[in-house]
Amino acid sequence: MNSATKAILFDLGNVLFDLDANRTWRAMEKLLGAEIEHTFNYPPTQELMYGFEKGIVDTGRFIGELQRLCVAGTTPEQIMNAWNAMLLEIPKKRFEFLNQLKQHFPLYLLSNINTLHLEYFYHHVRDQHQLLNWDKAFFQQTFYSHWLGMRKPDSAIYQHVALEIGLPIESILFVDDNEQNIKSAAALGMQTYHLGEREEVMELDFFQKYLK
Repeated sequence: MNSATKAILFDLGNVLFDLDANRTWRAMEKLLGAEIEHTFNYPPTQELMYGFEKGIVDTGRFIGELQRLCVAGTTPEQIMNAWNAMLLEIPKKRFEFLNQLKQHFPLYLLSNINTLHLEYFYHHVRDQHQLLNWDKAFFQQTFYSHWLGMRKPDSAIYQHVALEIGLPIESILFVDDNEQNIKSAAALGMQTYHLGEREEVMELDFFQKYLK
């Protein structure tokens, strides 16, 4: 962040909302009856997952395709539960952080997320935090990959977001936990911060002067 920063763009998973992908991989291995790498590193399966994140593949097709790969008798509900197992929580302190920070900067959200995970997240913030409209509570605008038909780290998604925000891309600070996403955004001139695995976003030094 510097004096030219006019807006802040956050990632969702493992920046604001805690995830543990290993929970999903372990659950899926049980349903597949095989190690996850043998299935999910297979190009057609990767294309299926990326298509789901882009909204090109709908939920029914995604679940159906995975069901074909699983052991006999696996139900759609089991697959959905396994797929959502990675989703943990968003601590209340991060709501307070966003609420304070939005008094100083317009905030935006950009996430690679699929329909199943977004539905789960909406239910989580509603049921656990009584937040009925996450997208409007803290952010000027939210950008989800399956709404846009694009995903990080493709350059087009950052260009689209900057156009929608209506600011020069150099004036936007992007915070993400994925190095590849950060590199792609930085190559376009966007300000970036790669959030480390053990870092807490609300404790970053450059945010402290805006917090009470």
